[in-house]
Amino acid sequence: MMMMVKPPSHTMLATIILYGRRSPNNQHHNDIKVNIPKYDGIIDPDEFVEWIRTTLVRYLGGLKSRIANVMELQPYTTLADLTILAHKICGDIHGQFYDMKELFKVGGDCPKTNYLFLGDFVDRGFYSVETFLLLLALKVRYPDRITLIRGNHESRQITQVYGFYDECLRKYGSVNVWRYCTDIFDYLSLSALIENKIFSVHGGLSPNINTLDQIRIIDRKQEVPHDGAMCDLLWSDPEDIVDGWGLSPRGAGFLFGGTVVTSFNHTNNIDYICRAHQLGKRGRGRPRLTWDEQICQDMAELHLSEDMIYDRSSWRRRIRVHDG
Repeated sequence: MMMMVKPPSHTMLATIILYGRRSPNNQHHNDIKVNIPKYDGIIDPDEFVEWIRTTLVRYLGGLKSRIANVMELQPYTTLADLTILAHKICGDIHGQFYDMKELFKVGGDCPKTNYLFLGDFVDRGFYSVETFLLLLALKVRYPDRITLIRGNHESRQITQVYGFYDECLRKYGSVNVWRYCTDIFDYLSLSALIENKIFSVHGGLSPNINTLDQIRIIDRKQEVPHDGAMCDLLWSDPEDIVDGWGLSPRGAGFLFGGTVVTSFNHTNNIDYICRAHQLGKRGRGRPRLTWDEQICQDMAELHLSEDMIYDRSSWRRRIRVHDG
């Protein structure tokens, strides 16, 4: 028997950001500040989405070439070495363009703020094209201020299942935009290292990788394979009940425990592992076994001094959690 799904009891987050508390039928557009090539200013968010959809997409072929040049000319390999300490690190966006707009509003505009995005830009949400193309435009305009690494959804196979392929076909009547974007996926780094101390990756660790140099030699310019080191970096998850390595219920990657994290950090002389890939069940919450120290699991925003010293008490006070 078919069951009817009830509508959400509260207004969806993206709707609140776009329209405030008013309904879409009584539209009230919040302004969005953007920094794009040849334009800096305040525009209506819907106008900007339409600009990406109708104008920027025409230059996608050239944008693809520019992205390739940017990532080839920079020391931008499979492991991106970031020498600037202060970064705002963002996890899965999944096509939520207006939520990403809110991230820039809260975190600060690029290039005034340095950003590291941990992948999964597309699929699930309604604005994957607009989300990914804006990030690409920012990368071309400010290559040293924004870093994009690959998630498990930056994949030709996955995007044909979870929405990005269908979105491109629906909006443009062909799969050309999808092909351009998935070709660009192959140029994205698989991980990043901030000041040689903070290892950032979408998924997690791999039993086939013991050192950072092993990551650096992976050939990233390919579709995400079904297994192996590249797959594991994008698919693996930490698990507090696992001692060592375990099979992942995802069917790709592995589960890894605290001893694996401790060993990897010690071998590579790094302090923390920062990753995304998993949903906080309450919309927020601490990650599990991502870093060695228990205090690190409370981190929402981390500010370090030049000598990599942090203050635990002030760190905790920076975390603001608002229920409701």
